[in-house]
Amino acid sequence: MKRRPRIGMWYVAPLVIAAGLVFWMGRGPAEPPREPGPSSPSVAKSGSTVTPAVTFTATPSATSTVGPTSTPTATFTPTPTPTPTRTPSPTPTRTPTPSPTPTPAPTPIPETDPDAVLHFGQTWLGKGFKLTAAGIPRDQYHGCRGPGPAVEFTLSNESGSKVNFQVPSSLFYLRLSTGKRYPGSCTNGDLNARFNDFESGKDAKFTVYFNLDWSTFQNDKLNPSVSYYEVGVDEFNARLPHALWREEITH
Repeated sequence: MKRRPRIGMWYVAPLVIAAGLVFWMGRGPAEPPREPGPSSPSVAKSGSTVTPAVTFTATPSATSTVGPTSTPTATFTPTPTPTPTRTPSPTPTRTPTPSPTPTPAPTPIPETDPDAVLHFGQTWLGKGFKLTAAGIPRDQYHGCRGPGPAVEFTLSNESGSKVNFQVPSSLFYLRLSTGKRYPGSCTNGDLNARFNDFESGKDAKFTVYFNLDWSTFQNDKLNPSVSYYEVGVDEFNARLPHALWREEITH
């Protein structure tokens, strides 16, 4: 049996290199790489040498599974909203109901000294009564006996009571310093000064006419023996029993 001669590597290697150069030069310029398409069977062109592709399998190194990084959750503590301070509503002040004002008791007035003598125009004070002679006698006609001296009076009731009484005009008098006396003849056309339902705080006016004519009165004042004349009343009322006014006469 004949032994086949061995083909050495030095003989085969040049042939392989030459074949590779021919194949590379025959392809022309390098084509741009193409996107890998779907797998399809390779069709070998006639007259071309197919160089088997060398598949390199990358052996992955030890696979390390990295879990998702745990991001710390930020905890937000809500800032408490301050509760507004409640302003207390002012308690309405209760206005006290005013009590009805009681009627003040009449202020006591000092009484005039019974021995006093006043001038015309001044007021005589009694127990709740005031009596004023408005002026000196004047000539005034009256129905009692015609023209004659008359004096106007004002009575004020400050007793705190409603009173009813009357005063005879004869209790009034006109008297000279010599002692000659003329009584009152009438009051406002009546023999009496009447005070009906005379309320406290009220005034009453009345006129007293004296029992003599005007000319007689004027002659008496011309008498050098007469130094004054007086007008008065006695027993006017229990509150004011007496009053007296005087006018001086100069000669």
